[in-house]
Amino acid sequence: MRSFTKINISQRLLDRAISFFDKLIGSLDPSAKNITIYGDNGIKMVGGDGILTGYLTVDQRIKRRLPPYILPLDVMKQLKGASDKVEIVFNDEIELSIGTERLKIKGLRGEKAAGIPHFIRTHRIKISSFINNIDFSTIHLLEGEETSILIAGERLIGISESDGHVACAISKMQGKEQSYFSLPYASARHLTKALAMVKVDEIEIGKADGLPAIKAGGLIISIDAQKRDETSVFKKVEGLFSSESKCQFFVEMKELKGAISRAARIQRLFPSVARLFLYSDRIEVIIKQPSLFYATSARTILARNPKDCAFTISPIKLLSLLRRVGGEKATLMVVKDGLLLKRGNMRAILITQSNHLA
Repeated sequence: MRSFTKINISQRLLDRAISFFDKLIGSLDPSAKNITIYGDNGIKMVGGDGILTGYLTVDQRIKRRLPPYILPLDVMKQLKGASDKVEIVFNDEIELSIGTERLKIKGLRGEKAAGIPHFIRTHRIKISSFINNIDFSTIHLLEGEETSILIAGERLIGISESDGHVACAISKMQGKEQSYFSLPYASARHLTKALAMVKVDEIEIGKADGLPAIKAGGLIISIDAQKRDETSVFKKVEGLFSSESKCQFFVEMKELKGAISRAARIQRLFPSVARLFLYSDRIEVIIKQPSLFYATSARTILARNPKDCAFTISPIKLLSLLRRVGGEKATLMVVKDGLLLKRGNMRAILITQSNHLA
């Protein structure tokens, strides 16, 4: 008679774990959306999207050593039994029972448990600050693009560019070491959505077996990202926040977002870029196609040393960024590299495509 092991864990804990990995893995091909479950001083789960790998202790109370089994995530998401516990039987296959539901998975036993990587902390940061930083610096990107993440002493910097729209976020944190890596757009979005489910006030940043990593309680997320030379990125960031201009346009943020939002609605119906025109008394956004002309505007409060300028924008991208900037008023500065909007020393948006009007 073959031996088997039976355990019971909280359905609430299992549901939270499945939801977390669903966010972290994202929309991969269903055949690749798998998580591994095993026991080693706690019930552990491991899964990721190829760049991010999450190592989660689901239940610390169960200390048995249990072999690894591979679970198809999309199937696990369908288990909605009305019970407060889940019975799991580890045998030649793995069997899960929740209320009146029973799921048996055969032939997917893992060869070896991944094990929890050794984590070394270098920094601490509020989880809300980390999420907001990565969210702001990536919300305008497209699939296949990437963001640069620079850990510079007591600052976390995220910066990226898409179609002439540069977004940079700086957040304060505790630590001294410096490192830099790039993260694909999809993985960056997976990371923010997964961390939004973590119920802690602060996370740790550091290294896990040599890779950049994040730790929050019984969770470690390692990041198999490309390492880059941070010098050019650091100079770009410093240039953004040190830029000044005598040519400035002041506008109510609500007015500016309203105009960009109206143009974004048209852009969704008729995919195209728009032109943003700066005048002393108004900011005008125009979308022009062979069969379409659309214009909308926002009043300026004040203009200092104004000169008529035009910039090519994507209203959809710019609106996504403006919604995350905050503040009641916006100052638009015409600088050497384009049109710059800053909020203190924490957020910056630069539109790089421009030409001055005669």
